[in-house]
Amino acid sequence: MCCAFNDSQMSALMALSMRRNNTLEAPLPEFNVSKFQFSPVSAHRALCPPINAFLTEPNENRAPQFESGKNIVVRFEHANCIPSPQTEHVRGVEVLTYGLRIQQPGMYYVYSNIRFRPESNQPCKEFKFQTWGHYVHKTRVNDPAHTGRLLQTTYTCCDECAAQDETSYLGGVFHFLDGDVISIHVSGHGLVSYENKTSFAGLLMLGSPDSTAD
Repeated sequence: MCCAFNDSQMSALMALSMRRNNTLEAPLPEFNVSKFQFSPVSAHRALCPPINAFLTEPNENRAPQFESGKNIVVRFEHANCIPSPQTEHVRGVEVLTYGLRIQQPGMYYVYSNIRFRPESNQPCKEFKFQTWGHYVHKTRVNDPAHTGRLLQTTYTCCDECAAQDETSYLGGVFHFLDGDVISIHVSGHGLVSYENKTSFAGLLMLGSPDSTAD
């Protein structure tokens, strides 16, 4: 510890400090675009609306439907939900009706985005519930201790709020085993606007850690 008692001593200390911090920065590694490779395992899929969620009920009479004590598992595919080759892809992952099945163990970044926009002309204050959830869920077959929610957000509707077009985004890094199923859950039917640019899910394999990792 040193102290400066006058201007010259302060100048000397400042000069010494500058010399100590004047280290050469390591050059950035060169990036060759021609050698760029995508992760061997990744997927990005738009989420699909439920089939005949309201049947023939007119829009003015619609309201979100909630099942007591249960969340709705969002579909990844059905006959009327055609993937777009321009914006969607699947590599090294199995697409199920209600999720993505891991085929290679490793560390993954998993994400989901949805847009809460009820299919109803009624104000949300008249709905049964005004607070809704968005979840990323993992199922490990025959292993309930490692089955459950990985990520979650809570959304509260507001009829007078200006920011009602915001989306709910979830993302995180997790270790998955072969056979793990990743699914997306929401609180009820008729809450989500299913557009491929706002309601989607996917994952990206980052690497293969020690097989003994939990």
